[in-house]
Amino acid sequence: MFPRFSIALSFILLVGCVAPSGPDADLVAVDVVTFPVADGSPEAIGILALLNDGDTTDALLDFDVALDARAAGNLIAHRDGGDDLFGTSDDDLFGDMAEVDAVRWVGNSAINKMAAYALEHGYVPVEDDVLGTWDGVQFTTTEAEATIDFANDASHDLLDHDLGLDRRAADSIVAAQPIASVAQLAGLYYVGNTALNILKDAALAIDEVVEEPEPEPETCELVVTASSNAAADDFSTLVDLATTLDWPFSEVIALQATGCDSWWTDADASEAMTVALWNAAFFIDYEEMPASYREIDAFTAGGAEFTELLDDSLTAIDERILDGDWDPADTTEGQALYDARFDLVDAMRGDVDDNPGAFVEQHIGMDMAECSEEAAALIDTRTGAILMVHENPHC
Repeated sequence: MFPRFSIALSFILLVGCVAPSGPDADLVAVDVVTFPVADGSPEAIGILALLNDGDTTDALLDFDVALDARAAGNLIAHRDGGDDLFGTSDDDLFGDMAEVDAVRWVGNSAINKMAAYALEHGYVPVEDDVLGTWDGVQFTTTEAEATIDFANDASHDLLDHDLGLDRRAADSIVAAQPIASVAQLAGLYYVGNTALNILKDAALAIDEVVEEPEPEPETCELVVTASSNAAADDFSTLVDLATTLDWPFSEVIALQATGCDSWWTDADASEAMTVALWNAAFFIDYEEMPASYREIDAFTAGGAEFTELLDDSLTAIDERILDGDWDPADTTEGQALYDARFDLVDAMRGDVDDNPGAFVEQHIGMDMAECSEEAAALIDTRTGAILMVHENPHC
């Protein structure tokens, strides 16, 4: 078992790419692990070590790793064999990721969650930890990463002539690029002990020559200020006219973010965004609200939460009309705004349906029992424009 390290690393549970102007449809944070996880990779080794650890139970997988209970039970049942006891002769320890994925109810989400948990709890080898030995050649995690990067960048001429690999080994390496792991590299035609040693030594030699001190990370200072949006103003007026009998059901707040173009990749700036959104929506300051009463969801791509709260507002308006509490025809302004309600929603949502990767949203809430309230902010990462639907408390 690998030494247990405490390592902070965020995994996106949904799969996507990062667009040049912002995160794609499945944002979350920095590192993405998706299935199939390559056998021999640090993530795969960590998952297998987690599952094959006698201290790992179905309860741990169910509650701590947050797998589906059926997936957790099936994984442990597979490992422990027919007698349901770990450490006996009928155990069937997991040998590769295909065996893990073949377990019923185990899919992308379960594998991502296990990878994240394994990394946090020291099952995943990192840096100078021994990753494994293939064809008699031992690799640390750092050495393996360097070797794979080198093999994927190498030309046939470099492999064949400069490094002197067997031509057939060079053929198979170039044909397999991009290679995912040392395990895959070692499994290629004519790649054995000699080729692995040559590739490893060459990769480490290059790293020694070109390695430079890492630059200081760029920092940015996020500033969020009040802004204006005609569609948001009109929609808020409509909601106010229709639902003010008991309390305006909701409002749409327009804001503008500046000073940090890639705030979603900067932890401090992301927290600053959350605080700014909170303070713009709720009457109790973020710092004054006990953390146990704050409900803060992660930033995600698209605009599903934002749209849902807009739909809630439209439903509230129609309910007031059906109950006889409001008639749009009572005023020219009310009728005109009611007739334009769907156009206002479309204007506020912009092109989120066609370009979800350009938007991130966050759902926040103040859990105060009978007087809870919530808000959802939609942020255009290209411009920094923010629209936030805030549902007032309904006590």
